[in-house]
Amino acid sequence: MVADVIGLRKPSAGEFQSVFGSLREWLLRNYKREEFEGVVKLFQDFAERYLPIGSAETFVLPTSRRFLHSVRSASFEYNMMEDRVYNLVVQAGLVEPSELTSGRIYFDADRGHEVLTAALETLTTSEIATIFGTDIDTVRSMLDANLMPRVEAFGNSRVYSRVRKQDVDAFLERLTVDIARDNELARLDDLANACRVARCKKYEIFELALNGELPSFRRSPESGLLCCYLVDPAELRAGIEAKRRRTAKEKRHDKTSTLFAGNQLLYWTEVSRRLRASGITGLTLLKLGFLQGVDAVCPRTWLRKKYVTLKSLEKFERTHVSLWSLAAQRGISPRKLRRELDAKGIRPIFDQTVTASRPSLFYRRKDVRDFLQ
Repeated sequence: MVADVIGLRKPSAGEFQSVFGSLREWLLRNYKREEFEGVVKLFQDFAERYLPIGSAETFVLPTSRRFLHSVRSASFEYNMMEDRVYNLVVQAGLVEPSELTSGRIYFDADRGHEVLTAALETLTTSEIATIFGTDIDTVRSMLDANLMPRVEAFGNSRVYSRVRKQDVDAFLERLTVDIARDNELARLDDLANACRVARCKKYEIFELALNGELPSFRRSPESGLLCCYLVDPAELRAGIEAKRRRTAKEKRHDKTSTLFAGNQLLYWTEVSRRLRASGITGLTLLKLGFLQGVDAVCPRTWLRKKYVTLKSLEKFERTHVSLWSLAAQRGISPRKLRRELDAKGIRPIFDQTVTASRPSLFYRRKDVRDFLQ
């Protein structure tokens, strides 16, 4: 094995750990002896190149520079969850998908630095909502409408959407409009009231504005935040109706539409009832990608809607459990159990948003295995 290390072949990281683990004790006892100076430097160099040792760490001598990171060490250095670090380096092609533990998955530190620092330049939906002065649900609907592209859409992580800062800035730049003049304020209203009149969502207002279909769209003299934009409700209602007519016409000629497939497809309200969750929960799980959605035509209204496949719902039930169900099993209140889980660092698969109707919380069963009965 020592011969392998000094040049006959390149051993694996696990083999290096095995060799260096036993050799390091001898090196530490003899590194001050002049006759072993060359040997010590040789193995110090190999250790730095093939083990995830940082510049603040010591193998035998102080480490000169970091060549390798493990998923675990990068998680500490870049203040990221290990799952996120792993997904980023796999997506970037720095490592192959692996079942090894986070401390044994290594990648090039320099190339990883580029990937991970770029990832730090992203914003969560909560941060975007703060910048825009709006609520998280509005931001999510904007992302669903692809007004800003999501990044880091990993299938095996908790769903916390991230957007690059430059894409947020680009969106705001595209949405730049004039400040409302005094003679315009009488016919303009804020977005919340305008949405009620036009029976639409805020993201639809932004879509129309970006497409140049809302000439009345203005910025409030009081603030530049999204919540302080103004629009003519009558003009908005006409624009929304025209948009819906176009959409209906497109769907009427859509040959791929299929009728509602009985018990194999469920509307999100039925999903909430089946999960014994709050009314909005089914829609939240669908929007966040935990459930598979299928476009189908409602047999009663002949309108095309998004339904949940029964197969994806059954899979979700096998791998997740609600806070309410878990608390009922343990005979304690959901609030008390939530505090216990938070204290152990166990987080739900998504955070509740401050809305009129909050979705029920769910946890991955593998995360709460010790709490299941």
